[in-house]
Amino acid sequence: MNFMVAENLFSLEEALYLEANSLAGFFLLDLLMFFFAVFLIYLLPIYVVYLLFQTSDDKKIALIICLSILLTFVFLNGISGLLIRDRPLIEHGTVSEFYGSRTERVFNNPFTLLHNIFETSYDSFPSNHMAVVVGFLIPLLYKKDINPKTLFFLILSFLIGIGRFFVGYHYPIDYIGSFFAASLAFGIIYLVDKDLDGYLDLVVDRIP
Repeated sequence: MNFMVAENLFSLEEALYLEANSLAGFFLLDLLMFFFAVFLIYLLPIYVVYLLFQTSDDKKIALIICLSILLTFVFLNGISGLLIRDRPLIEHGTVSEFYGSRTERVFNNPFTLLHNIFETSYDSFPSNHMAVVVGFLIPLLYKKDINPKTLFFLILSFLIGIGRFFVGYHYPIDYIGSFFAASLAFGIIYLVDKDLDGYLDLVVDRIP
């Protein structure tokens, strides 16, 4: 029963990917999605560095974000072997006639060439990028609530996820795995929040 549910879920994910990737072939759209998939994430560490030069509370938020991401990858490493699966663009290539038929698979997919330049792994599950995004976003929302800056990063996270799905780097379940790992990481931070706050004060006092 569980196997059938998983098989149906995988089939749905594949159908969604093929439908999304069928839009490929429009240069500006492809370029935009690739930008979302690869380069938007660099705004996150830039913002963390920015916080380190702000108020004491902002500096503590930056440190909590770093700790959250670190713990997220600890849990991510623990679940990475649960599902062995190639990235969508490796498994399916592209269905766009602009780049060739599916029988030609990844060889005519421009995202594959770009993947070989910017990515180091062909494993789909889980998503390291989304682990960073969620590991960044949860403590940010917890400490700063909803404001124009956090709303900006919420939209940014959505665009990163859409971009990496469109170009064939990940299936939705990869994001779920990353969200699970980030949630566990922040759960630990939340449980020790009061004790952690004292240690963070000591660290922040040493930051110029």
